[in-house]
Amino acid sequence: MVTVFNLFLERANTDPRPFTYMGVGTNPYARTVEELTDECDQLVPLFLREQHRKAQRIIHFDPAFNSNIDFIKEYFTRKFALIYSEPTLDRPYHSWTSSRLEVLLSTEPLYYKNSWYPEQADHEWFLTKLTTAIIDTGGHLVLQDFTGRNPLDIFNTLYKASLQPQIFKRRILFDITYGESSCQTDLTVHKPIYNRHGDFINFTLFSSDEIHENIGFDQRLDALIKEYFLTKFRATLNHHHVNYRRRVNGDDCLTTSEFYDKMATPSLIMEVLQEELKEYISIFKNLGLVDKQKETQFRNLMDNYTTINMYNWNTQVNNLF
Repeated sequence: MVTVFNLFLERANTDPRPFTYMGVGTNPYARTVEELTDECDQLVPLFLREQHRKAQRIIHFDPAFNSNIDFIKEYFTRKFALIYSEPTLDRPYHSWTSSRLEVLLSTEPLYYKNSWYPEQADHEWFLTKLTTAIIDTGGHLVLQDFTGRNPLDIFNTLYKASLQPQIFKRRILFDITYGESSCQTDLTVHKPIYNRHGDFINFTLFSSDEIHENIGFDQRLDALIKEYFLTKFRATLNHHHVNYRRRVNGDDCLTTSEFYDKMATPSLIMEVLQEELKEYISIFKNLGLVDKQKETQFRNLMDNYTTINMYNWNTQVNNLF
């Protein structure tokens, strides 16, 4: 049976483009072409129009296109003068083309595992094959999900499974907001961050050394790194300290870690917690968030945790930032 997923993969392999943008849940709420401003234009986002690459491919998935296809046709005709092709039995998707741009639009949903639907993995095979095809043909891919789902988990899964992880993290980007995606992402604010070679800066996949090397390269990148690791700092503290308190009280850990099981000693859990927090502190120091006074406060809290009430200790560490 012919599916749009197989056909889109065929296009990626037989007619590769330097840049592919895939939008999920991109049916516009605007009622006129004029209302589809740069802030909310998910069909051809501003970052795509700002590029000067020779050829681009755009892929869209959203069942809501079924009730809005006339508007979509008007948009691509008026704004880009593209040639439209109706769906057929052998090619069940809408398409618009020019010498530089190809748009493939499907009214199918795109499913992958996420925090909302952890068992919904119908099309992860497609994402695996598409990212592989993009890498093998020397292209770049941006996937942006506007349904409210966070695609970073599946992104990390695909990265870890990739046979070419170093190329993957330079050529493939899921989420131009780096963790802040939503149905109403402002596309004049959010866009990919590129390195000096024109590849993506995927800092969520970076090692600690790579994070330090890239701090100071771009102000927006520094701000994103700051917010991302402040969130991780608090999540790490909460994750391990809950387990620490439970073990001090004689209960099993609520969760486990790659470094300890449910019956781990409190001291082992605290050792793991402190090592992870120290790594974040080094990043914050490089970002200018940690002065000598705060560094001393942190060190004292780490050294004297056994002399401080467990709950007060947690609060004091949280309040450092």
